Amino acid sequence: YKLIAERVPVTFDPHSAATLRAVEALHKLKANCIVRADWIKPIAKRNPGQRTAFLMLTLNSVDQANQALQGLTLANRRVLVRREIEEPKRCARCQRYDRHFARECKAPHDVCANCAGAHPTRDCSVADDPSSFHCANCKEKGHAAWDRSCPML
Repeated sequence: YKLIAERVPVTFDPHSAATLRAVEALHKLKANCIVRADWIKPIAKRNPGQRTAFLMLTLNSVDQANQALQGLTLANRRVLVRREIEEPKRCARCQRYDRHFARECKAPHDVCANCAGAHPTRDCSVADDPSSFHCANCKEKGHAAWDRSCPML
């Protein structure tokens, strides 16, 4: 069960088994229920001086995950824990949300995610002008295919 711990101090070591066991003990979780912990963004991509980051936690039982959702203390800081929300999968070639990817797409040509034109998104001439966006999915103007406000999502 995947959870996101928000704004965890970067001093927390997610790869230390001793640290994970201490978190379990502090919160009265079952031993070894945290089976994996990783920073969501690679450390090399952090901003200089960044003090907190988001952490992906994987727990081995729904009961333990529900208990962790009450919040955890990591590196002496109480942090919010939430369920991971799986992003919908959109094809980068045709822009459809029907669980396929560009490598297996059968569309005859690329469809731009910004303007719905018959060209690759990287070649879009209106990419910097949101007022020109046209959704390839719902066919409405005013947003791109990747916009979470699209009624097709």
